[in-house]
Amino acid sequence: MIRGGFHTRGATLRPRAARGSAGRPHAPRERLRLLPAGAMEHLYLGAPPGAVDLVLSSRRMDRILEYEPDDLTLVAQAGVTLHEIVARTREHGQRFAPDPWPG
Repeated sequence: MIRGGFHTRGATLRPRAARGSAGRPHAPRERLRLLPAGAMEHLYLGAPPGAVDLVLSSRRMDRILEYEPDDLTLVAQAGVTLHEIVARTREHGQRFAPDPWPG
């Protein structure tokens, strides 16, 4: 199957939580080629990785866990989009300004 410019022979895994990401512990042992794909929104960018056995998407890990506007802190799961973070912080007159690491 072709997705985002790469060929996958297997499945796309979409766990709801980071703990116990189905299939991930088995990938090295079975010599599977795993593609971490985030929220699967920009897979067309960059060079295609070639053949992939499993795609690990964090799209279902889409919750903002904590947001303290007074402290200017936000904790989000891996599948939360930047658009969602911008929308949430805008409600409090704040702007999201990512700090690239290491910077």
